[in-house]
Amino acid sequence: MTQVTITLNDTLQDCVDGAISEVKQTLLDYLEDHSDLDPDIDDVPCLSNDLDYSGRIHEIVDGAVPIYTQEIETAWFLHGSDLEQAYENAGVGDNPRDNDGMAAIYYYINEKVGEWYEGNAEEIFEEWREERQALIEEESDFEINDLVRVANNEMIYKIVQIGSEHSIQKNRIRIQATQKRNNYSTTPFWVEARLLTFA
Repeated sequence: MTQVTITLNDTLQDCVDGAISEVKQTLLDYLEDHSDLDPDIDDVPCLSNDLDYSGRIHEIVDGAVPIYTQEIETAWFLHGSDLEQAYENAGVGDNPRDNDGMAAIYYYINEKVGEWYEGNAEEIFEEWREERQALIEEESDFEINDLVRVANNEMIYKIVQIGSEHSIQKNRIRIQATQKRNNYSTTPFWVEARLLTFA
């Protein structure tokens, strides 16, 4: 009896990894493009409502699905039960081999991307927040413990934290301060303030 050895090239995980890499970059791009985000109060951007608002996530996942028959059939041969489960979880029909089996692969990659995002997006957001905060503090003329005065208010405040957004006015910034009154400080709160100068 003649024995034949067949080598299968399993690319499904590569497809998933590639999609995740693009989604990560999309998240970073979203954070950079939305400078009005306040990292102190805003939540991690939603994968479906924010990042996929323009259809970008669907485009990434769709582009990650293999198009060659050999890759598709290899994925089904090695991961058939997982693909069927992903198709069933999507609730889109009763034929997991729909569109030559590509539909189930799409939903499998989409599911893995969602799982990755749920488990990693918050950490990426926190790293971005810390880097953004450090950059703001580095570029700001204001420093922690500077005394400031809020516009139209004669009370003097002490900076305890510099905010996420610079003011568009020179020597003004959104900062977190404590109000000094009778030698004690109130709970920190956000104010738009100007740096006090003493001639």
